[in-house]
Amino acid sequence: MTIRRAVALLCLSVPACLSEAPAPPTNDPLQRLTEFRQQHRKTIDGRLCAAAFVQDNQTYTDCTDARSPDGTSGREWCYVEVQLLGKGPKDWNYCSRPINYSKLRAKAQEVFDVKAIQSNNLMARLDAEAAKIEDMIRRFTATCGAAHSSMSQNLNQIDGLLSRSQHCLKKMEEASAKIGLIEATIDDVKDDIDRDMKRAIMNKKNCSLVRGYEDEPFADGVRGAYYNNPTFTGAPSAFRTDSALDLVFSGKGPVEGVSSNSFSVRWEAFLEAPRSGMYTFIVESDCGVRMFLGDEPIIIDRMPTPVSGDAISENPVPVIPTKEKTGMMRTESVMMELVGGQKYRIRVEMVHSNHLKYLNPNSATIRLLWRHGEGGEEVIPSSHYLTGNARPPVKFSGLNPKQFDLGFFSDGERAFADSDQYFLADVPLRYEGRRFLRTLAEPNMEAFSVEVNIPATIYIASPIDEGIPVAPEESSAWKVHDTDEIVSVLFGVTGMGRALESRAMRIRFIALRERGKLSFKLRQKGVPFLIFAEEKKNAALSCGGEEEVLSLVAGNAYADCSASSEESDVYGCAAGLNGRHMDQPNGTWRTLGGNGVGEWMAIKFRKQVQITHFRFKPRDEAVNWPSEITLSYSEEGDEDSEVFPIRHTSDIERNTYKLARPVITDYVRAEITEMFVNGEDSGGSFEFLGSSCTTTEEADDAQAAIPRIMVETCDATVESIPEILPLEEGDQIVAVCPQHCVKSLEGSAYGTGVYAPGSTLCTAGVHAGICDGTETACEILVTIGGPKSAFKGTRNHGVASSPSGPTDASVKLSRAPCHMPSAAPIKYFISFGEHVAPEGWNADDGSIKQSHDGIVYGWWREAPTKSCSGHNLSHLSSRGVSFPVPIGSQRCPLGADCAPNFWSVVLPEDGTYRLVAQVAGPCDGSTGGHVYLQANGISLASGQLVPSGSSYGAIAAIPVRDHVITLTSSCTTEKCPDTSTTILNIELEKISDEVA
Repeated sequence: MTIRRAVALLCLSVPACLSEAPAPPTNDPLQRLTEFRQQHRKTIDGRLCAAAFVQDNQTYTDCTDARSPDGTSGREWCYVEVQLLGKGPKDWNYCSRPINYSKLRAKAQEVFDVKAIQSNNLMARLDAEAAKIEDMIRRFTATCGAAHSSMSQNLNQIDGLLSRSQHCLKKMEEASAKIGLIEATIDDVKDDIDRDMKRAIMNKKNCSLVRGYEDEPFADGVRGAYYNNPTFTGAPSAFRTDSALDLVFSGKGPVEGVSSNSFSVRWEAFLEAPRSGMYTFIVESDCGVRMFLGDEPIIIDRMPTPVSGDAISENPVPVIPTKEKTGMMRTESVMMELVGGQKYRIRVEMVHSNHLKYLNPNSATIRLLWRHGEGGEEVIPSSHYLTGNARPPVKFSGLNPKQFDLGFFSDGERAFADSDQYFLADVPLRYEGRRFLRTLAEPNMEAFSVEVNIPATIYIASPIDEGIPVAPEESSAWKVHDTDEIVSVLFGVTGMGRALESRAMRIRFIALRERGKLSFKLRQKGVPFLIFAEEKKNAALSCGGEEEVLSLVAGNAYADCSASSEESDVYGCAAGLNGRHMDQPNGTWRTLGGNGVGEWMAIKFRKQVQITHFRFKPRDEAVNWPSEITLSYSEEGDEDSEVFPIRHTSDIERNTYKLARPVITDYVRAEITEMFVNGEDSGGSFEFLGSSCTTTEEADDAQAAIPRIMVETCDATVESIPEILPLEEGDQIVAVCPQHCVKSLEGSAYGTGVYAPGSTLCTAGVHAGICDGTETACEILVTIGGPKSAFKGTRNHGVASSPSGPTDASVKLSRAPCHMPSAAPIKYFISFGEHVAPEGWNADDGSIKQSHDGIVYGWWREAPTKSCSGHNLSHLSSRGVSFPVPIGSQRCPLGADCAPNFWSVVLPEDGTYRLVAQVAGPCDGSTGGHVYLQANGISLASGQLVPSGSSYGAIAAIPVRDHVITLTSSCTTEKCPDTSTTILNIELEKISDEVA
């Protein structure tokens, strides 16, 4: 018997020995009974059972299944220990299951025996190894003697290793005993996580799935495309998101699959300016670098000068020889003005090739810094980089919750924060679903302020028969503009379901060009008003770059101009924008009317531009000079109008003015609001300076610039495709191989990695590992290379390529990059009343709104499912989920569910969606019913009678704002049915980016 086993047996025998110790004498009969108790039992709430207790004149020393104090029987119970009396809800409880210590001891004994055997085996192996080593030492001593001290040291090291091995084995034995405990703990933690997740979803304070509480975009770094060549040729070998551009690559390649000898990287991101002001960008690098801000190159160092479109294209960039020193270089951009909070699209390209570098050829460094204001120079922090330019939703903040409430501007919504008797009605479709700020039914505050997180249009609705009840405070110089649109507020409901009172409200708006605070004061207390908002639609993807004259006639940005009056065609608005700045025909703008005050000139631009300055050159005669010019940036006029006092000079340089902040717009109007001498004509010439903005459409066009060729014959080669002939180095196409061509393997491939022009494209694509026949079509990026003397033949992916002799061109194949036209459409299929949906469909079982496979949809409150079996319906229509009876709680039939409920789905994009819905009556009787269904306020079914066993199909185009479609079932007529509408399934597909 080993020592370890003896110790184990001793440990197991100690409790038994201890239990045999004599107990002190006692006179208590119950205490004497406890001497023979075999085990300690506990109740299900963890309290210790009494050693002995009496119930119904019967004494028990263990849990019993006799009748319990509450009169039940058949389940073991006990009274708790005397010290625990009064510590819980009752002095007895049901017993936990007993622990079988005999089995536990047996199992422990078994484990100890196994470990003892394993230890004996390990010790035997170690003894055998030690014997071998001792034999080797004896032989070594006999042959070489003890003079070889180095060998002796090695043997000592071996002894040390053996000792440490024994220690490690002991640690492993201890660790193995803990593994089971750790695994059990992991399972418990996973269960806790799942339970907490379910609780979080059901928690009313969790707003993550509530409409209107979308997260703000957050800084997530710079997206880098890494190429395994120095020319950005082919598809990237890897993608990686770097937190900031402060990188050093040395040793191995920058990422897996990219060589350290030569590579290129193209980083793209949106850079958010922390505050408005003048910025200078700096790049420190020992490689070739280009940087673009918007469409404009702002830094070029040891790379080719860009051509138009390089800021967004994916074309290869040739390497240029180094003509100057190749070490670390520092390059600065010109100063440029950025707007605080505005996101600017940037692209940074870096090229590394060790044969072009004399110093540190196997390393590459890049740092991107900026300098602005008085803050000094710094590496651009990671908190300012975003990989996308998603706009956050409109949000209000800084309000008193006792006076305001948040909601959505839709028919049937509560109109005021402090009353349930007022409801919205006749909401114009274009305002449906807007963010809504409810006020009091009779406002009594002196003033209030609201913070808006993004540029937005703020709408105010007030009684049509009264003026607007709010005005700007002195610190907030906003202007309100009228519209011809009306919304109604209904009060109360009669027994017939009609409103007791209806009040029309006129809608007006405030254009908020920048995020910030709006301050209001009440002109008249007690007059109700409504506030809602929508984000400003801005097609600009990114602005920036070097300053240019945007208003120059025939320039890239200029589209058209107009003026309040013109003396003649040769003194029209275009003459004042052509850059000549001379008071003569076709050199300036002259007004007509005898009074310059109120005259204006307006310029429209081809696309969004960012205006930072303007310059003005008055006419020659001083009596025609304006003393004040006001700029505005929308045709309606807005509160962002800016007033500029004009100096009494004809010098255009002295009459150059900087805007308080850069403005992104496609329209600007300059109005003469004061003259030095009244009663005279006026005019002059203008220049508006700034930079052009890149729109989403232009970026999409650049992505689609590479021609896409559908392979029509399976043996096609680049030499047989006329669109790419003649073959020129650097040309690219995307060849689309149908699945049958990939599987047929027609023709031959010549080469490996780089192929001869006579290679069959689809077969070479299989050889290169790009196509495998599993896709409907395989897209191959084909890049034409230079001459090649020989092509090596190999066998790859089941295809044998042949060697070939010299050719005038070569072909490199890679996987085609993603392109916008092939993006998957937004299309959802949802079947109601099902727990498990058919293939290709999602299921809705009437549960509360939550995420289903990445799609967030569901009901406001849990809705009942209905079985429509027996109906003459398809499998997808055999079950459904019922809306409440549409007439509302005021006339709810006895036993019917009339509590309001609605279903909604969160969509990834705004736009217009085609909704196909299939509905039925109540599905629970032999009679049919009238069906009602609305989507975002648009009616799909309005009382159609659907017989039992049938369904009704409806289709409509639904405008979507705020990424949500809401389905409701309501009836607004006097005679509404007492039956509910059951929704069976819907099909949802985006058909347009435009919102009708």
